Amino acid sequence: MSIDPPLRVASENQTFFVGVGAAKSGTTWLGQQLAQHRDVWMPVDKEIHYFDARYIASAKFFRKRKYQRLVTQLNKHDWPKLSRQPELMAEMQWLARQALVTEPDDQWYCDLFAHTTNSHRVIGEITPAYAGLPTEGFAHIAALAPEARVLFIMRNPVDRLWSAARYFSGNRPKKTVVESLDDLLEFAERPMIAANGRYEATIANLRAVLPEAQLHFMFYEELFASPEATQHQLAELCGFLGLDPSLLPPAPVERRINPSPELSLPDDWRRQLHDRYESVRWNVEELLGSVPASWKSM
Repeated sequence: MSIDPPLRVASENQTFFVGVGAAKSGTTWLGQQLAQHRDVWMPVDKEIHYFDARYIASAKFFRKRKYQRLVTQLNKHDWPKLSRQPELMAEMQWLARQALVTEPDDQWYCDLFAHTTNSHRVIGEITPAYAGLPTEGFAHIAALAPEARVLFIMRNPVDRLWSAARYFSGNRPKKTVVESLDDLLEFAERPMIAANGRYEATIANLRAVLPEAQLHFMFYEELFASPEATQHQLAELCGFLGLDPSLLPPAPVERRINPSPELSLPDDWRRQLHDRYESVRWNVEELLGSVPASWKSM
């Protein structure tokens, strides 16, 4: 009797990586930089949302967005012309494979990466919602990619929450959450928002499944401290993934890909949020040895 080999996302000659968050911490910008490396393949739609849809009930609505994105993209193009553009046609076909599925499973997830070639030495995806995965969710990733490299970037929890709230309010003006502190605090407790801010839980759950050598932790503030710091951080990330950093184009000055509306956080709100997230700061510092100095200041 033959036994089917276990499913694997990547081939033996490839490194698979996954970015697990946190939301509003520069993950879209970072993904775009990595995608420019000639040895890297990333999906045309950055966030696949496979594992969070399986392990976080509140994340299932993301599946509907995949179909909506496919329809939007198809409506942008003239089909006779599209058929004569192989690269664009390949993108549409990938979006269709991602969206036109009733019950996503491991085979479907692996198939999303199956067309990559050995010229793509590193393949992966970034879905910030994975930050809220339980240990079982990260174990699932490890089962499909035992050698997976996992990236987790964190941001001052107060600034991350305020950015998320402004982004939410800017995209859903009828449901603004930035007009009162009570609304903001209620927003902070929403399952997906809260899960993205429990950095210590994400770190602990990752370490329970994967060895330290397969984990890379970053801070938003250190990544964007200066142009020189940005290049240094990107070079370290390339080293972690086994990439030649010299093949990565210089990073652009503009880092905001999905900008939140400009709005200052009132000082008294900041003080209360600073106290609210004090345990997060201390716990991350204990787990990783340090946090950016700006996390501790008002």
